[in-house]
Amino acid sequence: MTLPRRWLAGLLVFLLLLIALTLAVRFLLPVDRFVRTALAELNAGSGVEVSVGDAWVDLWPTPRVVLSGVAAIPDPAARATTPGGLPWLLKTKSATVCPDWRELAGGRAALRDVRLVQPRLEWTLGDGVTPAAAQAAAATLIPVPGYLRLHVDEAEWNGTAVSADAEWEGWPGPGRLRGEWRLERCDAASLFAALPRRPVLGPTPVAGLAGGKVEASGSFDWVWPAPTPVRFRDLVPGLAGNAEVSDLAVSFAGSEAPWNANARVGLQEGRLEVSDIVVGIGDGRVTGRFDLTDLGRDEQRCSFEADCEAIGLADLLRVLAPGAVSYVSGTSDAEIRGGFACGRPGAAVASLAVDADLAARDGVVHAREWLTDVAAYLGERRDLQDIRYRTLTGRLTLREGRLATQDLKLEGPDTDWRGAGRFDLAGPLDLALVVKLPAGFRPDLGSMSPFADLLKGDDGRIALGLRLTGRAGGPEVSLDLANSGRQADWR
Repeated sequence: MTLPRRWLAGLLVFLLLLIALTLAVRFLLPVDRFVRTALAELNAGSGVEVSVGDAWVDLWPTPRVVLSGVAAIPDPAARATTPGGLPWLLKTKSATVCPDWRELAGGRAALRDVRLVQPRLEWTLGDGVTPAAAQAAAATLIPVPGYLRLHVDEAEWNGTAVSADAEWEGWPGPGRLRGEWRLERCDAASLFAALPRRPVLGPTPVAGLAGGKVEASGSFDWVWPAPTPVRFRDLVPGLAGNAEVSDLAVSFAGSEAPWNANARVGLQEGRLEVSDIVVGIGDGRVTGRFDLTDLGRDEQRCSFEADCEAIGLADLLRVLAPGAVSYVSGTSDAEIRGGFACGRPGAAVASLAVDADLAARDGVVHAREWLTDVAAYLGERRDLQDIRYRTLTGRLTLREGRLATQDLKLEGPDTDWRGAGRFDLAGPLDLALVVKLPAGFRPDLGSMSPFADLLKGDDGRIALGLRLTGRAGGPEVSLDLANSGRQADWR
């Protein structure tokens, strides 16, 4: 027999032996008994019901047991007494199990590692969040008695992908789940579209997010299995992480130009800190910080600080108060501090407290609609109703839904104004104003016109007092002679 024939014969014998070994392994090893034993032990100790469609042995590239149609759900007996129904469901395309072959030959189930291919986790949170699902490329589990190690290659949910390494101490029974997570990528637009939005201070003007770079990583430490129904506030105390967000474009309804945002985010022991915030708005910017504490409790506390530099009032109002865009223009600086409580319905608005120091420049206050009741006193001077200003400063304080203004000062080429007062955001107002009219201008005071000269100051300009009452949307303006003339505060 020549060498090639011997080589072919040897190869044929080897293939026959390999096929025979494969068939022997597949039909002679107690795979079904191994699977049933392993599932019984897992179901009894973990409070989870795992089911398998089919099981067989595969020798390539390494000997292993292959499972198809694997699914896991909470134990039906526990689920029947759990308000909130089915909190989660795990399905996987297939799973490969590397058992201890010596133990398997003796009919005992001992696993070395399990790899899940394309696992998909579906869950429903117990605080009203709609069902969601995340799918991973693969996940590896290495179980030993009392201990389970888990590695997730990459799990994706609405364009956001994370990887994780975790250890379940006490497996398969109650214990702790500890590990680390890393953000692999983040599609801000898809994530924003999927997140539930529950604005605590009223409708949010944010229409979408785009672009941006997000780097994040962190850790978790939870009692496991987690009590059901699963609520975010129960998980967040054991969740920690740090993130850096850069060049994130925030778009708003009714606004053409997005705002560009950068920030650092930290989460630790139920406290969320957003620091080094820089938001570009047109040619200006806002810097500041935002803190949210007690995330694991029924009521949280929020505090914030913001410093505005060269913000175009039109750019700002178009987002925050579109109805006010037609009333005022200019460029503003501001220092804003405040806080509120949230968690209970209506708590945020009721507890909102804000202190702000404003300094605007080079703009116009269009007050024609507000000054209709005193237009007769001002004659044909349109510049007295469309009030140009070089500087506009004031201190605002918001408490219990009531806005108070102090030291309101407007200085312009035509008129100067001073004011103070307060008004309820949903009710009446009471605001006192004193306007210093242009030099040489005499208001038409009707029967009081002969006394107009008595209202002149040392510079020869008349100071006229006005009072705004009624409601903020349509105030009633009347002449206030008690605050006119030499009693003007700034003399």
